[in-house]
Amino acid sequence: MKKKIYFIIYSIVQLIINAIVLINLSSYAESYLFSLQEAMAAYPEDVAAAMTEMFTLDMARSTVMSSAIVCMLFIVAFLIIVLRGKVTKKKTLSIVLTVGALLSSISNIGLFLAVITIAVIAFSKAEKDGEKEEKVVKEKKKIEKLRPLKVTSKDYLLTVLLLVVYFSQFVIDLIPMSGVVALVVVIAYYLITFGLVFFVFSKRLKRDVGALKDNFGTYIKYIFKMWAVMLGFSLLAAFIRILLGGDSVSANQAGLNDMPLWYVVPLSIVWAPIVEEAVFRGSLRRFISNDKLFIVVSAVLFGLLHTIGQEVGIYNTIIQSLQYMAMGGVMAYTYTKSNNICTNMGVHCVQNTFGSIMMILLSLV
Repeated sequence: MKKKIYFIIYSIVQLIINAIVLINLSSYAESYLFSLQEAMAAYPEDVAAAMTEMFTLDMARSTVMSSAIVCMLFIVAFLIIVLRGKVTKKKTLSIVLTVGALLSSISNIGLFLAVITIAVIAFSKAEKDGEKEEKVVKEKKKIEKLRPLKVTSKDYLLTVLLLVVYFSQFVIDLIPMSGVVALVVVIAYYLITFGLVFFVFSKRLKRDVGALKDNFGTYIKYIFKMWAVMLGFSLLAAFIRILLGGDSVSANQAGLNDMPLWYVVPLSIVWAPIVEEAVFRGSLRRFISNDKLFIVVSAVLFGLLHTIGQEVGIYNTIIQSLQYMAMGGVMAYTYTKSNNICTNMGVHCVQNTFGSIMMILLSLV
């Protein structure tokens, strides 16, 4: 159990380190290029000149970005194995993934942690038959998909009301207001939408929270498992976005980085997971019963609503929304498999908590 906790902490630290590298891509690329130029000084003058022409700042940016993304993919794959409790059973694969993270890491801390982790995995003993094997079987207990609740005409009307109130934020942004008035309106908006979610989904939340309490351990493992899956798809989408000409940091994230932490963190960890999941998953599910259609529509709307109005042109809007579409799709898939809105709220909360920790760490640098 202690080793599993270490592996989880190791994975999270590695993900944070590489995410910081991506956010500060330019500065890390300059440092990487400078170190290369220092190393090239030892070569003959003509060879050094040729290599200097080859290794440009753009190439350094691409190398650092690719290394960070590849490292994060290795870590996500390793984290999935850890959460499934199969590190000792898949020791070779675990070591290969950790070595991959080691070779693709550009951080000295990441290199050091990877070396330690490889040693810990190598000296870990496989679990014996008997009691430990029985525990593994118990840990494999799956979440039982909850039965759909009956939706009445009143529920549909309240859901429409919630959607109207939620999307009123775009109308509010167009109204010119002074500083104090704007602050009061924004606070009122957040409180009203937050309270309306609990009113509209009172029956569902009561049932789903109860199921979560009754099988807390299994739900938590499922939430972290789906978060790891979502993180993998998110990183892949981010890589595609950058290849297609998008920024290394999305416009939505850049906007959050400009806001004070006391304002962003509570909204990210509490308000957004509850309200956005109620809107993009809970509300949509009431109108779309087909799983595949629900996942697609939920993903597209979630992606576009996080980028629309922030980019110039349709192409840029779509490109920048890819990462949020990937995240929204995984959270919608999570909901279809459990029919418990607490699962996708939990995944959303873990993701935003991870992002908030990164913002706090960056503010201290």
